[in-house]
Amino acid sequence: MAEPDHTLASAAEPGTEPGAGGNVRELGRVVETGAERVRRLQRETHALAQEQVEILARDMEGMALRMGEIAEGGDAYPIGIRELCSRMADELAQQAKVLMAIMDRAPKY
Repeated sequence: MAEPDHTLASAAEPGTEPGAGGNVRELGRVVETGAERVRRLQRETHALAQEQVEILARDMEGMALRMGEIAEGGDAYPIGIRELCSRMADELAQQAKVLMAIMDRAPKY
């Protein structure tokens, strides 16, 4: 195990504590109250939720495009598959828009 580096401690004048000369400053974390921490965590949670819904909506739009391609794929796909993909493409694209509309109306934190 490596020995700790005591350079800062030995640089202080003899008989004084490290940092007493004003050379060392506390750069540690900011102390939050419980309420501040709760608010910060809620903001982070809501930001993550927003990001996940945006990703989901993009994925849904991508799937709707692929379904549209299958729907227009002609005889390469059975008629039932083409019809189902055609309906699902329209519905999925609309649902992606609804997701984003709901998120836009949701309260911002």
